[in-house]
Amino acid sequence: MAISISFILVWFFVSCFLLIPKTLSFLHNFILFMFTTIVSTNVMTILTMQLEFIKNTQNPFLFIVFILYRDVLIPVIVLLFVNVSLHSEKKRLFFLLALLILVLFDYFLVQFKVMEFIKWNFLFAMIVHSAYLLIGLLISKLLTAMDNRGESIK
Repeated sequence: MAISISFILVWFFVSCFLLIPKTLSFLHNFILFMFTTIVSTNVMTILTMQLEFIKNTQNPFLFIVFILYRDVLIPVIVLLFVNVSLHSEKKRLFFLLALLILVLFDYFLVQFKVMEFIKWNFLFAMIVHSAYLLIGLLISKLLTAMDNRGESIK
């Protein structure tokens, strides 16, 4: 059940990203996606394996859900947030909406026993997800500034 729901949610958010008008170029979106993927992978690895704040499932089928969350859903939500909020006046609203989506997916993962919070809670998860969103916004601003100064790779 968790696999099908997560595939549907990932498909929905990826299709939303593909359908929205993008404020960043393809290259900037690609760099932001890769950067967010690397950061989220490293953060989740540190939280699960090194610090043991979160325990992953031992079920290989449910681990696919965790991989989708870590490597696809978090970067796509960050891309959606950045592209929608860059030229919008409602940045706080989009920030809270993206944060709510990420925390609700955390709740979904805990309920379906994909991961278990040991020394972790939803407040810490909100702080980490806020950092993802703010770092994504900062990276997009830096890429745009570099592009405006002519230092971008073309």
